[in-house]
Amino acid sequence: SANSVAIIVSVAGEKMRGKALGFQAAVQAIGLCAGPTVGGWIVDALDWRWVFWVNVPFGIAGTLLAWLIVPETSAGNSDSRFDTFGALLLVPDLGTIMLAINQVGSWGLLSVGVIGNAVVGVVLLTGLVIWERRSPDPLIPLALFGKWSFASGNLASLLANIILFGLFFLMPFAFERVFGESALSAGLRLTTIPIALGILAPISGALSDRIGNRALCSGGMLVVFFGLLLLCLQLGAAKPDLLLITVSLVIVGIGEGAFFAPNNNAIMGSAPVAEAGEAGSLMIVTRDLGTSVGIAMAASLLSWNLRMLTGGSSTLNASEADLTHAIRMVVIVLAGLALVATAMSWARPRGRRVAAARR
Repeated sequence: SANSVAIIVSVAGEKMRGKALGFQAAVQAIGLCAGPTVGGWIVDALDWRWVFWVNVPFGIAGTLLAWLIVPETSAGNSDSRFDTFGALLLVPDLGTIMLAINQVGSWGLLSVGVIGNAVVGVVLLTGLVIWERRSPDPLIPLALFGKWSFASGNLASLLANIILFGLFFLMPFAFERVFGESALSAGLRLTTIPIALGILAPISGALSDRIGNRALCSGGMLVVFFGLLLLCLQLGAAKPDLLLITVSLVIVGIGEGAFFAPNNNAIMGSAPVAEAGEAGSLMIVTRDLGTSVGIAMAASLLSWNLRMLTGGSSTLNASEADLTHAIRMVVIVLAGLALVATAMSWARPRGRRVAAARR
């Protein structure tokens, strides 16, 4: 994933970078469309374990395609060495932090396990930063985060992915437990998000090459906020309208589609060409971290809200009213994150001005 960004940026050049990244976001959206639909069909028609087995042929096909199609690139600096110690610090650092976030609902916020893993994660993160500052060939070029466009773009991307995958985790509970939908039907409703995202991403990516990134990124996240606001209102209604809930997901997808390609364009545009690989890898790490945090945070908040309402954290023992209320509380948190991402996107420099400064 990290190398795909570097390859696309190097092939497209600066003038078509936004359009190329927009098409990449659209292709990723196709995968997001297929996942919930195929997964829902498998759960309905086959045993749930087949959700894991179905990945095997796709993995083999991806390996063959990468070997046969992806072009070989020359080494940028053959004298550089891989930062092994930095990698050894990074993996347990992210692992312990993710474990702490994921187990808040089960272990409790003040439990020894959560606090212990959080403390270990912070200590390892501090050690990683100290090491990377001294390393001659750092795994993570910390100087990139000194650029506001790069740092704010990655943080906004983190929030956008937390929102997106938090919804992917939450909504099946609403569709299946509250509205009585099948797993396949719930998966089809969830595909409205990536369909809208995939349609908008190439358009917004192309526009970002012409008008810059700030308005598109901040406007996209504002649309996401209004979609989540509509979802909150429906979940809080006496009789939630399933059609309007689906429409709210479409609105979220439109906003995410308007945001991602221009934001990725801004991130890659703020990095020197020689560091495109490192910038792309950090962008993908941030995206995947947002995916993991979104699912873990949504699970923990849902579990915590259910525990407050029912005394237990299981969705199986919760009434429809309690489950709906718990889901709504998590969506309110996601809406707050959308507003933060909107403000961060608006506070960054205009994309065209950044490109001119680099030239």
